[in-house]
Amino acid sequence: MKNLLPVACNTNYVQKNGTFVAIQGEKKDGFLYVLQAITQGATKIVCSKTATELQDIGCPCSTKSTIWKSHPEGLQCPNCQTLFVSTEDPQRELAKLSAQAADWPANKLTMIGITGTNGKTTTTWLIDHILRIAGQKTALIGSLEYHINNAVTPSTLTTPSADFLQNFLKCAVDAGVTHVIMEVSAHGLSQNRVGAIHFDAIGFTNLTQDHLDYYPSMENYFTAKVQLISQLKPLSKAVVNTSDSWGGKFAQLCSNQLIPFNHDHINITTTLNGTSCTLADQTYTSPLIGNFNGSNMAMAILIAQNLNIENHIIHQALQSFNPVPGRMNLYKLKTGAFACIDYAHNPGGMHATLSTLKPLTNNLTVIFGAGGDRDNTKRPQMGTITAEYANTIVLTSDNPRSENPHEIINQIKAGIPPTFFGNIMIDPDRKQAIESAIATSKPGDIIAILGKGAEEYQIIGDQKIPMSDLQNITDWIL
Repeated sequence: MKNLLPVACNTNYVQKNGTFVAIQGEKKDGFLYVLQAITQGATKIVCSKTATELQDIGCPCSTKSTIWKSHPEGLQCPNCQTLFVSTEDPQRELAKLSAQAADWPANKLTMIGITGTNGKTTTTWLIDHILRIAGQKTALIGSLEYHINNAVTPSTLTTPSADFLQNFLKCAVDAGVTHVIMEVSAHGLSQNRVGAIHFDAIGFTNLTQDHLDYYPSMENYFTAKVQLISQLKPLSKAVVNTSDSWGGKFAQLCSNQLIPFNHDHINITTTLNGTSCTLADQTYTSPLIGNFNGSNMAMAILIAQNLNIENHIIHQALQSFNPVPGRMNLYKLKTGAFACIDYAHNPGGMHATLSTLKPLTNNLTVIFGAGGDRDNTKRPQMGTITAEYANTIVLTSDNPRSENPHEIINQIKAGIPPTFFGNIMIDPDRKQAIESAIATSKPGDIIAILGKGAEEYQIIGDQKIPMSDLQNITDWIL
């Protein structure tokens, strides 16, 4: 993909004669970078400053007061000739201008968007695999990676900024892609990153507590997700998991565009060898483990069917699907135990993972922490849920960032019943915590290592320290 963009919200990507959109961030105002954007070659600045404010501020290119020239679109600096355009919603303008500069690439693609708290990554990968087996050329956007056909780029955000996204879609069109499958995060919707995109199919997996450091309440979080419905094309469908209470509310807003599924009407069976899911008297199997993966399978199947993919291809694709890295990955260890690496990092995800693993063993050890500088109200809930299923809990670090790991651990422990305290081990050193748990494991035990999945780093302070859960257990894998 091109490094420089005709429209950009980051000065690192501003091209000569390009447009810079100054967005108010959580910590800094993008307007502070206008001079840098002009130096990079930007000739148009889009910002939330009104004409009156610009008159007061002046152009950053000069230390003197600016005598602006009027322009049909806004104000123009007579010194650097940069055009300043005012808008009430820079994020919306970024999406529109980026799509326009890329020649509206989403209109040339079949767009599939999956939202929800848990299950987005596996569901998008399942749909991508089904479409590939069906002979389609695909692109995928999500929390683990972005890919166009076989060209893979590590992801930086689950749903990237609109300027990057629209350029990605243009590259997909240029590469002959027919279908794009993407995870659509609540942040991506609230910040209009998917603006100017209309979807041919959408899916809602579930909603559980997460991101309440950003959203004031679950209702606000849900409202962000609901925005996706308004971007569904008129004749297209929304596949919704109505087993989830929030999914039921989401479904009520989909009108006649709804394809619902409910666990009361599908049969899901899971073992250490895989999962089967029965829909409309058809049983589908995959190597995935977990009842929740049966739900992910159901969504992928229904979306694929709605896209006119033949059933025998769906069967074939599910059977040949390789589990997503860091999502319910099971490894047999030299001690005779199993290690399960999973990304579960919120109450809903942990409940789904642990309720699957508990019936498969007589001794379940759970190793986890909680991210620093994020929603701290979920921490005691994570402790409470883990105590319902675990025989032993090992509390450790998971990207503590600027927080003290021991304080995070104590907040998790606050949700664990005191009667369980004798079965808690505490070690903020994640690598050491994992190795100690494995060293004392016995045949048939399962050690669930939760929270980081395929991440290959630990964020301590503002530093990313190399660290991989898979690497930590590699010497123990049979």
